[in-house]
Amino acid sequence: MVNMKDSGVLKGGFSSYTTPLQAPLYPSPPWVYKGVEALIIIAFFKGESVEPLLPKDVEISGDKVMGALWIAKYPRTTLGSYNEALIAIQVSTQKGMAYYIPYIYVTNDSALAAGREVAGAPKKLANIEVKDSYSTIVGVSRRGSMEIRAEVKPEYKVEESILQALLPPEGTPLLSLRAIPGIPPRKTKVEEVYWYAKVNFEKDSSGRIFAWGGPARITLKGSLEDPVDSIEIVEYIQGVYTRFDMELGVYDVISEFEV
Repeated sequence: MVNMKDSGVLKGGFSSYTTPLQAPLYPSPPWVYKGVEALIIIAFFKGESVEPLLPKDVEISGDKVMGALWIAKYPRTTLGSYNEALIAIQVSTQKGMAYYIPYIYVTNDSALAAGREVAGAPKKLANIEVKDSYSTIVGVSRRGSMEIRAEVKPEYKVEESILQALLPPEGTPLLSLRAIPGIPPRKTKVEEVYWYAKVNFEKDSSGRIFAWGGPARITLKGSLEDPVDSIEIVEYIQGVYTRFDMELGVYDVISEFEV
């Protein structure tokens, strides 16, 4: 942590990771999450529908690209309590496989700012909820006329090996573009930020993880501000309703551009 008095920034000598320097909005990573409740739908996306959204130096594999829709409740975190919805696309980077996030929505300001300023996650505020609807778990994110909807009907236990292949214990690599706007005539600096999510699944008394699978469906209704419906779903792979603890952290900046 930088001592702001020593650095000559604030006369009062406050120390802070971010602004406001005398009353920071969020702490430094890693950020810790307890008691997460999440809907995760793994699917194949149409390659040509996601290609335009990707950074220029990453690759996808063919006509069908694996990705995920994630809608979650975060009741206790070091960024406060909030809900989140995101779309992730599996890509190949110079560091290996990662999930690139073109759309992500949250419900509180500290999560919004931390995601954008540190990890480069393109977070926007939205109304997000996860709820029971008869025998189905439904997650919905709405921002204006945009709507992202996930539905999973839990019918069977999901094997731990399947989820660990998708969310390995050592951390799932994530990729985002962090834009640092330039004040004209300076250009905007864009960085590819490589970050991670480490998931520790809740377990029952028998030692099995809490993860239920079943039929799943994604509905994407776009708007002019949030054209999420440009992403086309080709095939569903797995719908999961699960609970876990999580850690989010940042590895490094792997590329830089100017626009």
